[in-house]
Amino acid sequence: MFQQLVFLSTFLKHSITFIIKAWYKILDMSKNICPICGEGVFQKEIKKDNKKLFVYSCGCKCRATRLVLYYSTKGIIPSPVPTLKEIIHKKEWFKGLILSVTYFEYYGKQVLKEYFDSNNLRISINNMSIDTLLDFLYACKIITHSIYCKMNEVRKKRNDIVHMGKEFKDIRLLNLKEEKEMENLLIKAIECIKFLLYC
Repeated sequence: MFQQLVFLSTFLKHSITFIIKAWYKILDMSKNICPICGEGVFQKEIKKDNKKLFVYSCGCKCRATRLVLYYSTKGIIPSPVPTLKEIIHKKEWFKGLILSVTYFEYYGKQVLKEYFDSNNLRISINNMSIDTLLDFLYACKIITHSIYCKMNEVRKKRNDIVHMGKEFKDIRLLNLKEEKEMENLLIKAIECIKFLLYC
């Protein structure tokens, strides 16, 4: 019994060390990876039409910072577009919907903060819910009606699934129609994220 406890303790220690090292490696990489294609590396920062843009070696330009925090776990999510494409390929629908809404929230808040700052508006966005955030983005004409509808569609589906809880997460195989619906939702999410990255 004692040997098993020692083994378990050693195993946990090594696992935690490995996770911490991997986390720092990803943290370091995510500062430089292009959030659009995941291929280019950060080159310079420029200003265009009073917008701060990050330029990458791949030719992509975007207005987002090079680091995304996943609020619920404080983990790092580099390159949203390639990440979601990989999720579609692996058919990890639940993860894809959760990440999509996290990306909407993170990039949406960045864009909205820029808008408020440039118009000298003192409105706090820190505790703004995702549905309120989307309403503000649309009301301020930062996003189009089409993007607004697609973002809300993804948000609502994510909420439905989160409220289903374990029931949905345990489903490994959806029927073809449901899989196609999920794939289309994540394709819409990618379109919306690209819009936020360079709106």
